[in-house]
Amino acid sequence: MRETLTLQFGSASNQLADKLWHSVLSELNADKSSITTDGARDSSMTYRNGRYTPRAVSFCSKGGLSKAKPRSVDTASSAWDGNVQVISQDSEDAQAVATPLPSRAIVEVNEFRHFDPLNNFYDGVLGLDAKGVQCIVDVDSTWGGFASEVLRGFREECPSAFVSVLGLDTRYPVASQADFFDLSKQSGRRSINLASSVLILNELSSLFIPFSPHTFDAGAVAWNCLSSVYRWRGSASTQDLLFRPNATVMELSCSLVPPATLFAMPPLDRVAHWDQLSSFPVIQDCDDTTLRKFRFQFLAVRGLPHYSFDRLAGQPFDHWRSTVVAKPLFDQSSHLVDGGAVASLSITDRVPKYLEALATGVKHVDPRVVHEFTQAGMTCDGIRDLHDDLMSLSDSVL
Repeated sequence: MRETLTLQFGSASNQLADKLWHSVLSELNADKSSITTDGARDSSMTYRNGRYTPRAVSFCSKGGLSKAKPRSVDTASSAWDGNVQVISQDSEDAQAVATPLPSRAIVEVNEFRHFDPLNNFYDGVLGLDAKGVQCIVDVDSTWGGFASEVLRGFREECPSAFVSVLGLDTRYPVASQADFFDLSKQSGRRSINLASSVLILNELSSLFIPFSPHTFDAGAVAWNCLSSVYRWRGSASTQDLLFRPNATVMELSCSLVPPATLFAMPPLDRVAHWDQLSSFPVIQDCDDTTLRKFRFQFLAVRGLPHYSFDRLAGQPFDHWRSTVVAKPLFDQSSHLVDGGAVASLSITDRVPKYLEALATGVKHVDPRVVHEFTQAGMTCDGIRDLHDDLMSLSDSVL
């Protein structure tokens, strides 16, 4: 079976991925047929020695990801001199609550250097029959640059593979005693990191999704619902997710409203519903008076094997496609999502506005922060180049 590799970069990305893996493991453990039927397996998981394991590599700072420790009967006995009754759990149940990644899949990065040794990782990639790779990246920090180095190496080995990147655009908390200049410096660094990460990761990917979910729980459900389209064999082609080669930046939303109710809404009400549930980063000072544009939408219904789309389900979008993934959907707490779920991957006028906002943010970075980056190796025209490239990307989306 061809394989889907998952790469996780940074603290927030690992938290989101951890919730995703717990929900995926619940789905697999609930479907015993996937153990014996190779074609029914999730291409992002391996099944070995009676256990499912994510086919993933996690990159984190030192001590940034907790590793599961096996529980021992001896530990319980040593804490109590009396009789100890041990109730053993099935290995599949234990797997649902333990950290799903094995220690060998966790790479601790001490410094962000482009020459860090990654030979073991690339050797492993060469041994894969790669169907594609999905990356979850903290794009508003230096993890974006590190991820681009790793992904560039993957592209050199597998140039035709499908690559989807989930770019987590989140703000890390700042100490309350930080003065105005400290906040200005952090905001400037974040703007430059975010802009450069979006540009280079978008260039290296087949599909790039800026992602800022309301909660990691909701984000994990949304990503599980969409990614199942290519993780499960026979659901749809990865090409169905794509619109044009120069329009790879898209918005992801996920609704738990029953599809029959959702697609009975008037088209513009349905768009408002998608906007409300969107995981797209919030755009500050956005002009809502302009006429909306709806270019492309891909719809994926999850958990309803016999559902069929109405021919008007994609209105008001100019182009739309759809698929149904029969596998039931579970959340990170192993609860079945009743009534199905619908993921929407779309290109609307919100995408170029987001890119324009990034370009504006870079243009107004504090000069002292710009000097800091030029001292670290950025060219003198680096800020102008970032701004111009983001504006060009914005113009090409619609």
